Amino acid sequence: MSRVRIFVVAHKPSPIPRSGVLVPIHVGRAASRYREEMGEYIGDDTGENISEKNPKYCEMTAHYWIWKNVRDAEFVGVCHYRRFFGVDVTEENVGELMAGYDVMMVEPSWYVDSVYSYFAKFVGAENMMILAEVMKRQCPEYFGTLERVCDGVKFHPFNMLLCRKELFDEYCEWMFSILEGCEEIVRPAPYTNARRALAYMAEMLTGVYFLHRGMKIKSVPYCKMEEGRQVLMTRSEKEKISLARYEQMLQTSLAWKVKEERNEKFNNPAILLGLSNDGIII
Repeated sequence: MSRVRIFVVAHKPSPIPRSGVLVPIHVGRAASRYREEMGEYIGDDTGENISEKNPKYCEMTAHYWIWKNVRDAEFVGVCHYRRFFGVDVTEENVGELMAGYDVMMVEPSWYVDSVYSYFAKFVGAENMMILAEVMKRQCPEYFGTLERVCDGVKFHPFNMLLCRKELFDEYCEWMFSILEGCEEIVRPAPYTNARRALAYMAEMLTGVYFLHRGMKIKSVPYCKMEEGRQVLMTRSEKEKISLARYEQMLQTSLAWKVKEERNEKFNNPAILLGLSNDGIII
């Protein structure tokens, strides 16, 4: 059994850094034109899989494949062909690296408005309301955490994480039950980016899951691939202090604004009426 395997998600041929723990996985292979070129990659169309759903689920088809098919690793992780963890993870140091922590994730991204406003641009207000209603039905105890994340200005991005396989399986069982519930209701969209609504939902829900369970999160910077080399993406101490002050301001002097906007997020009567007129009753 391997101590750790970090799966590098790619949908097209890409240079993958050499590492004893990085494992390339070809997502969307079921309908990919790169099957031959990426023949050395693991295909997410093998074993138990949802590869054909990749246009809607994006990197989450890799999460599903790892959940259902990997049995030979103590720790598992997910990163991207153009984004990697900004710390070196090896068979030898993973235990020390994760000591005292439940999960490693990319350090939070910050937004001037709110996490809700950011995701509503990509997911759509209607789909955000569908997500909220599905959560109320399936896991109502998590809904308050969803609201707090949406009210805030930061979240852990990219669906990148590293944790013990047992925890990864628990996370995936929870995640896909919600995504499948949303998939039954969400209407197909005509545009490529809009069709990725479920993947955007997952990106937000990943943080919701670990925060709700009170997990100890190790936040690390990430490396972005630029012209074949890794560039560490991190913030200066001055930037971190400014962001912390802004977050505190939202919790104090702007708390009224956050509370007022919360009422519009998941209870907007105009959106509910529109969904009803579309034949979607939630």
